[in-house]
Amino acid sequence: MGYGLSSPQLADILNRVRQPFNNNTPALAAAVAALSDDEHLQQTITVNAQGMQQLTDGFKNLGPGMGALGREFCSGGFKASGIACL
Repeated sequence: MGYGLSSPQLADILNRVRQPFNNNTPALAAAVAALSDDEHLQQTITVNAQGMQQLTDGFKNLGPGMGALGREFCSGGFKASGIACL
């Protein structure tokens, strides 16, 4: 569950691959139930924070330009055959 803010161009690209990730009524009900379960919610926050730290540390070891972007995303630049990719 979530939302995103983007340019119309990026939204167009994301909409092309979105279908398998669409939410339905049972998924929304499960999300509400999960948010009402304090123990589950705290465990999820802890595991996500640990995973983000692991990704951030691993990316930083790859060199400059790699790392966390906010609380939920990691970013990095990769070079392949002389072409910069992100």
